[in-house]
Amino acid sequence: TGMASNSVLLHVFDAPDHSGRILRQRKGHTSPPRLLRYLHPGVGGGGILANASDGTDAASCQILSCGGPGDLSLRLFSTARTNLDKEYSQGPGLERKAKKLGLVGPEGRAELLLPEVAGLATSEARSRDWGDLVTIHKDHAMAYVWSTKRGSQTGPVLRQPQWNVSAMKK
Repeated sequence: TGMASNSVLLHVFDAPDHSGRILRQRKGHTSPPRLLRYLHPGVGGGGILANASDGTDAASCQILSCGGPGDLSLRLFSTARTNLDKEYSQGPGLERKAKKLGLVGPEGRAELLLPEVAGLATSEARSRDWGDLVTIHKDHAMAYVWSTKRGSQTGPVLRQPQWNVSAMKK
């Protein structure tokens, strides 16, 4: 689009009334990413190169990225195959929740999103049974568990007893 959305949309106009629909889309961060990590480094050839001759697959070339100031997104992208790219969901129905709370428009939805990611850690051990990614967020006393397979929060929300929740609120 060349706009602030940092997205490329491919439309197809194949309906009888010549109306368009999105055929493919690719989105990126709206500001430079502040944090990049290989997903499960050391797995499948070190997580660095995809080469069919050595048995390494595209899944080993996946990178987690967290947006910078003003960009609250957490994304997974592949250096080998764009169809593996995804943005992690912070929960279904954010628009509905925002409307219920009287928060309208994109600004209302943004108020429900988690703050900017300050750090993350991954582990592939038993990832089929529970989440394999944990994030901590700026000025936020909770840590969140995500599933890289589903691309969404899986819970539980983690909190240590010594973390002072009220001190984190502004």
